[in-house]
Amino acid sequence: MYRWHARFKDGRNSIEDDPRFGRISVVACSIKDSAKDSADDLVKHKQDIVSSFTDSWYVETYNKWITRHRKCVEIAGDYVR
Repeated sequence: MYRWHARFKDGRNSIEDDPRFGRISVVACSIKDSAKDSADDLVKHKQDIVSSFTDSWYVETYNKWITRHRKCVEIAGDYVR
């Protein structure tokens, strides 16, 4: 709550989450687009999406996460982009 308050105080005017990089957003958006499919179709669709990511994508995403994690630790857990 404090983080959101600080963001709005600094001029933010949207309640939407900032865009994030990573598998979860990509998969969730794609699955949301096909929400009328059967459960089996959704599982297959999710597997296709995840299997399409390259090894370099995983390495890059992991390295970004490590960088954000280190920044978060350095500033005692405050919000980090």
